Parts: sequence; structure tokens; C-alpha cells
Amino acid sequence: MTAPLFGTMTASGTDGPAGAITALLGLALVVHATLRLRNHRLPTLADWLAGTAALGIAVLAASKITALRHAEATLVPRTTEPDPFGLTASLAASLHFSIGSGLWLLTAAGLTGIVASAAAIITRTRTTP
Repeated sequence: MTAPLFGTMTASGTDGPAGAITALLGLALVVHATLRLRNHRLPTLADWLAGTAALGIAVLAASKITALRHAEATLVPRTTEPDPFGLTASLAASLHFSIGSGLWLLTAAGLTGIVASAAAIITRTRTTP
């Protein structure tokens, strides 16, 4: 967020407990994907756990994006009310919110993990007698 008098304020996706949870879930997905790509025989439960981890990543990313959008809607003043000096419009024009590429990549990674885990489960179900 960029605002007059406050300057630019940023938040990292690894800040706080949500960042640690996301990193742990991501590590679990990387280990699972590495083992699957090396053709290791994994139990079906591992595919389900990987899918759950991917879902957790996608949900955390989506909740962060939603929270940022809500903060933007709350903090940016509305310009619909009479503003004889133009202060509200000036303040609204000077506040800038942006969602970094990391959150979008995290969302994409979560969704990709969900699809890959579902494909692994479906493939395993079809090939198992």
C-alpha cells in the first residue's frame, strides 16, 4: 500500500503464522511431487494428504487476497459524498493497493497441487483391480 504521509507499506507472505503454515505445506507438496516423479510407490493416503496440503495453500492464499481487497475497500475513502475542497478525491487517488505476484503464484501452486493430487488418485483408482 502506498499512502501520503505513511509512504509505502508492504507485507510479505511469510509474515506471521500463516507464512509458516504455507511454507510447511509447500515443503510437504515438494517432497510428495519429488517422490511421485521418481516413481516411488506411495500409499493412497499420501496422495490424499498432498491434495489436502494443496487445498490448504490455495485457501490461505485466497483468504489473504480477500483480506487485502477488504482492507482496500475499507481504507480507500468513497468519493460519492460532497467534497468541496477535493480532499477525499485526492486521498482516494493517492492510495494504491496491489497484490504481489507471490500471492498469485501461491494460489496457482495450490490449484495445480489439487489437480495433480486428484489426477494421481483417479489414476491409481482406475489401475488398481
